[in-house]
Amino acid sequence: MNLTDTSGFTSIMEATDVVTQIDDRLADWRTYQILTSLTAFLSLYIAVTQISYCFLVLPKKTNAKRSKFDEVQTSHSRPGPQGQFFCTLNVMVTVAAVFAFMRCGFDFCWVMERFTDLACELSIKFKKSCYAVSMLFIYLSLWLRQRVFYQHPLLHHLSSRAVRFISWSVSVLLVTGIVFLGVFYMVTATYVGTPRGCTVVKNPLTIVRWYLLVFILVPFQISLLALYSYPLIKHRLVAMGPTGKANHVIPMIRRAALAAAFCSVSDIAFATVFLVYESDVMTLTTYLYDINIVINLLGLIFSFQNWQTRLMPWRIEKNEDLDSATESKVETTLTQV
Repeated sequence: MNLTDTSGFTSIMEATDVVTQIDDRLADWRTYQILTSLTAFLSLYIAVTQISYCFLVLPKKTNAKRSKFDEVQTSHSRPGPQGQFFCTLNVMVTVAAVFAFMRCGFDFCWVMERFTDLACELSIKFKKSCYAVSMLFIYLSLWLRQRVFYQHPLLHHLSSRAVRFISWSVSVLLVTGIVFLGVFYMVTATYVGTPRGCTVVKNPLTIVRWYLLVFILVPFQISLLALYSYPLIKHRLVAMGPTGKANHVIPMIRRAALAAAFCSVSDIAFATVFLVYESDVMTLTTYLYDINIVINLLGLIFSFQNWQTRLMPWRIEKNEDLDSATESKVETTLTQV
């Protein structure tokens, strides 16, 4: 091993220089407005499509489908447990999308066109609050999906007392952890404006909150991934019988598990950047938080089999005369999540 080889150190320094250049560019007011506007428009589009899908398209298609069964048997029109879970799940996704847009689309510094102390204090704390709520509902959506999977008749035998205890403990940890971190971030930090952007007034608690973030969220993410992995591992070992009767459920679990892993990796990657890159100016880190929340939201939406319809809900409106095969596929997605 050549101890004089400095290629690795040089690469790190070059990467740091690139990040510094990006931060310098964001200090330019026009560049800041352009980049934040792009993220805001993307988050607005996602929020509008999720609202349209949840409250306009989905009820219309569901009611139309139920009316076909009302003439045969009235009880079929009553939503079952999975249908109720699905309604709650769609509302959670919509709330996450709305608060993601509020995080990316509302910036007091952008409105006031300068980084003042008041603008920075209002903007950063408002953004952090919206970020916390959006992340809460993103992970609650992922948590609820694994609960629905375990309620499936073919997987219900895997829902033991230990699994249910871990699952509900994870939900409690998530809610209490994010609420605590949100309040802690609000009361322990003060933000002021500089010509290059907003900065945080450092104190011992501003460092402690990063360790609290890791201490609370990492165990939750590991536990959530374990809950998704358990049925996948059991299916791989036992194969759910020789007929493979659960093969239509496993791909949905695998897709949701990949979304949960994607969100966890994204959060860890961005948190690593925040910890490694030390800067008093928060312009870059604030913008990266905007990108992170949009990435996580898209990862959640892509975890659904009908993600095209969720991101382009007008496709159903323009194609009312669906053939029976397509209609059956949509209905399967609605009932089985």
